[in-house]
Amino acid sequence: MEILTFKNLELRRSWMLPQYKELRLLFLGDLQIGSETDIRRLKSYVSFARRIGAYVIGMGDYIDVHSPSMRKLVATMVAQAYDSTVEAMDVAGKKYVDAAYEILKPLEGRFLGLTRGHHWCQFSGDRGDSTTVLADMLKTRNTGDCAIHNLVFEEGDKSLVCKIWTHHGTGSGMTASSATARLEHVTKAFFSHIYAMGHQTKKGVAVIPWIDTMLGEDDRYHMQGMNRYIVATGGYSKGYVEGSVDPWGNPSGTYVEKAMMIPTALGSPLAMIRPMFDMGRIDINVSV
Repeated sequence: MEILTFKNLELRRSWMLPQYKELRLLFLGDLQIGSETDIRRLKSYVSFARRIGAYVIGMGDYIDVHSPSMRKLVATMVAQAYDSTVEAMDVAGKKYVDAAYEILKPLEGRFLGLTRGHHWCQFSGDRGDSTTVLADMLKTRNTGDCAIHNLVFEEGDKSLVCKIWTHHGTGSGMTASSATARLEHVTKAFFSHIYAMGHQTKKGVAVIPWIDTMLGEDDRYHMQGMNRYIVATGGYSKGYVEGSVDPWGNPSGTYVEKAMMIPTALGSPLAMIRPMFDMGRIDINVSV
C-alpha cells in the first residue's frame, strides 16, 4: 500500500456552498484503450476536468493489455523468443501507452497518482511497465494496487485532512450495488472520507455516516457527525457495440455480449471536497 500526502492543492469557489472553497477531484479509470473504448466520451470528460480545474486520481486499466494470466504466458514466451519478437511486443505496447497519453495529455500535472490495475504490460529489459511509463509522461507516479491519499488543507493555524482510500478493485456482479457492497467491507478496517474502486466498471455512490467526538472551544468533547462516501468509479468500455466483428471480420460480440452481461453506465464520478475550517470538518459531495 502506498501512502501519499498532498498539501494546499488548488481550491475553487464551491458551486453549492459559495461561502466555501472546494477541491474538485475526478476518478478516472478503466479506459482500456482498445476497440470498445468510448473515445468520444472519454475525451469529453478530460475536457470537462480541465475546464473546471479538477485534479484526477487514475483508477487503473488505462490500456487493454495484458491481463494477469496473459502476463504469465507472455513472460514464458519472452524467455524463449527472438529479440526481434520481444521488440515487436514492446513497440505494440508502447503504442497503446502513447494513445492513452495523447488523450490524457490536457490533464498532465493534475494527477494525484495512477493506480495500476489488472491490465498493464511489462516491457523488456529495464524499460519498465506501461503504468509507470504513462505516469512519468503525465508527471505523476504509479501507486500500485492500493493507496491512501491524504489531502491536507491549511488556513492560518488550522489544518484539516481529507483521506481517500483507492483500489483498482476486484470481483464482479450483475447488480448495481455489487461494487459498493464490496467496498463497504473496507470501511470496517480503514477510516477514510472517500473509498474508491474501479474494475467492475460500475458507476455509483453510497453514503455511510460516521460519528466522532471533537474537542470544542469550551474544552469539552462533543459529538460530530460526518458522511463517508463509497464510490464505484465507472469505465469507458462499451458492452454492446453495433456491427462489432472478430479479427477476421466476422460478426462477433464483445466479451460482455458473449457472456450476456449487463451493460454499465459509462463515465467518471466527480468529488467536491470542501474544508470547513469554521466547523472543523471536511464536507463532501459526489456527483455521478
